[in-house]
Amino acid sequence: LGTVEDLGGNLGSPDLPAVGAGASLPDHVTLEVDTTAPFVVQVTSPTSDAVPLHQGDTIDVAAELSEPVVFASAPSINLDLGPVPAPAIYPGGASPTALLTFRWVVLAGQNSPDLDLVAHGAFVGSLEDVAGNPLTAPPPTGAAAGSLA
Repeated sequence: LGTVEDLGGNLGSPDLPAVGAGASLPDHVTLEVDTTAPFVVQVTSPTSDAVPLHQGDTIDVAAELSEPVVFASAPSINLDLGPVPAPAIYPGGASPTALLTFRWVVLAGQNSPDLDLVAHGAFVGSLEDVAGNPLTAPPPTGAAAGSLA
C-alpha cells in the first residue's frame, strides 16, 4: 500500500469514508489509479543520415511520448557517436508535455554516418507522468537499428 498525495505533495489518508457518510462518494463513482508508465512512441530527426555533419550544425531530435510528462530540470538525450555519447539538450518548454524536442550542436570531431541514440540510457533526467509513473526505456528504433533519420 502506497501513499496518497495531491499534486502539491500534501499527504492524505488512503481510507475512504463509508458510503452515505459525510464526504463520501456516491455509489456510482469509480476511482481509477494511474499505474501505467509513459513510454517513448518514436524518436525522429528532420536531419537526414545522408547530410554530412559539420562543426556548429544544429540538429533537432524529437521524442514523442505516449502521454505528457513532467520534469524538475531540463532533460537530455544521448546520441551515439562512438565511444563518447553526445548529449542533445532540451532547450526549454512547458511541462507537462508529450513532445520533447532536443537540440544538439555538433562539436569538432563529432561525426557519424548514422544519427543514432545510445542503446542504453538514452534519456537523462527524471521524466514521469502527472501520476508519478516514470518514463520507461528503451526508446524504439527507426528504420535501421538505432536510426533517427
